[in-house]
Amino acid sequence: MLGCSPETGPDRASATTVVDSAGVRIVTSHSPQWTDETAWRVSATPEVSIGVLDGAPAEQLFRVSDAAILADGRVLVGNSGTSELRIFDQTGRHVASMGGDGEGPGEFRMMAELDVTAGDSIFVWDQRVRRVSVFSASGGFERSFQLSPPAEAAFPAFRSRFEDGSLLVQVPTLVGDEDLVDEAVRRNAGVYMRYAADGSPLDTIGTFMGSRSMLKFHEDGGSLSVLRVPFDAVSRVTTAAAGVLEGDGATFEIRGRDPSGALDWIIRREPERTPVTSELMTAHLEENYAQFSDQVDYYSGLRDAYAAMPVEGQVAAFDRIVVAADGTIWVRSHPLPGATAHVWSVFAEEGAWLGDVEMPAALDVFEIGREFVVGKQLDDLEVEHVVLYRILRP
Repeated sequence: MLGCSPETGPDRASATTVVDSAGVRIVTSHSPQWTDETAWRVSATPEVSIGVLDGAPAEQLFRVSDAAILADGRVLVGNSGTSELRIFDQTGRHVASMGGDGEGPGEFRMMAELDVTAGDSIFVWDQRVRRVSVFSASGGFERSFQLSPPAEAAFPAFRSRFEDGSLLVQVPTLVGDEDLVDEAVRRNAGVYMRYAADGSPLDTIGTFMGSRSMLKFHEDGGSLSVLRVPFDAVSRVTTAAAGVLEGDGATFEIRGRDPSGALDWIIRREPERTPVTSELMTAHLEENYAQFSDQVDYYSGLRDAYAAMPVEGQVAAFDRIVVAADGTIWVRSHPLPGATAHVWSVFAEEGAWLGDVEMPAALDVFEIGREFVVGKQLDDLEVEHVVLYRILRP
């Protein structure tokens, strides 16, 4: 490798190899550092569960978009169904609500991401009015600002914050009329930018690989489905202490970049991969669209669309990257149909693979804190719950 000088020996028997390639630090893990005795786990059941079928309205959840833990242990929930921010204490008891449906100060039309700063300021992204609202830790509204489009017909979307207060913003590509072709497969691209704290664009971090999708026009002549190609490699981008982490899952490689987009370091693993087969595609269709199986014509159209999708390559190596509160990097292996648990590979902040942690497949992870994993889970009656699973460290 040109410009490559090992910092440690390249012996594959060692757990981790670190080399420098033209100023880029490459950390390759061959085996986990944890043993059976030192491995982390998550608790078998949630320690806190918020959300009820019957009870006080403030405790009933509907279309939860995000959740986070505040510094004092209180739980912040974005309840998009009522356009409210709700705060619960450490036991799950409702404490306060703020917001509501509307476009006035402190109101929301389509609540999406939440981001909590080190000082417990709460940033809330409203996807419909394209506005970031900022609240205090006690829930008081402080200010709001729009994200200025970087170009005409561009629709920037807030994703998270950098440590210096600037914002990570995604500007998705748009579908033109020329793309509206039945069963055409199109790959999007995602442009990621850094914005100032007032919502003005600063610079472009990079353009990364988006998802592939197929358009399916149904026989009724008026309905259209946009179907993502399952198991595909898609870039995941998130903020980290020194900039951003991004990777697409085409290989198990996660790239660390500074806020300008320059490549600083790379994490690599070589896990076993699963080939994409027609049987796997059918299993995905049946698991994700079973609710439409009694709509014969519609479901038949979905089957035809899946049959026309490309069946090639391997399942993406991963589909989520989350930076935990302690700086560790959690990467979810791409789920397969029928899985009862999802596997997350945990990396030290400097890039070494520590080991794997299993979480329930039904858990949609929002945040990984120092003590808890926070996410959303549906019960057998499809009731939404925000749950906290404890991280068990020996």
